[in-house]
Order: sequence, then C-alpha cells, then structure tokens
Amino acid sequence: MVFSGMITYALSCHLIIKNSDEKDQEKLGELLGENQRRCDEIVDHGLIGAPATIARKLQGYEEAGVNYVLLKPARTLEGLEAFGEKVLPQLGK
Repeated sequence: MVFSGMITYALSCHLIIKNSDEKDQEKLGELLGENQRRCDEIVDHGLIGAPATIARKLQGYEEAGVNYVLLKPARTLEGLEAFGEKVLPQLGK
C-alpha cells in the first residue's frame, strides 16, 4: 500500500433541525432515547438548532479541513428532507 500523503478528516454528527436554537434537553432525550449525560454530549458536538446555525457549523468544519460529515438525523427521512430543503441552500449546494 502506498500512502499518497493526503489526510482525510471525517465527523459523525447527530442532526436535529429545529425552528430555533433553544436547548430543550428533556425533549431531546425523548427524541433520541438517550440518558441526560449523553444528551449533553450530543448538544455540545451535534448539529442541532436552526438551519442557519447548522449551516454555520458545517462551514466551520469545512474551513477546519473536515472532508466528510456523516449525518445521523433523529428522524431519518424527515431529518434528511429538512436538511436538503433548509440547510443545503444556505451552503450554496
């Protein structure tokens, strides 16, 4: 195997698109079926909030050199549709 010298960075993020950036830990726990500590981690490191907030986070990841982001939407089909309709246009994609 030959190493080309190119390093690829990837992230795996929970995705929850909301109408605002308000944090509602109890509702998040119900949605994800997770315990409180895990919910705190998801809020800190996930893509959660209004579409503009999520777009800004993704732009920041790109600027930091992240090549790929694996999205884990809470409600798979609904979450992916919302991402395509509300977030991608803000990224110019």
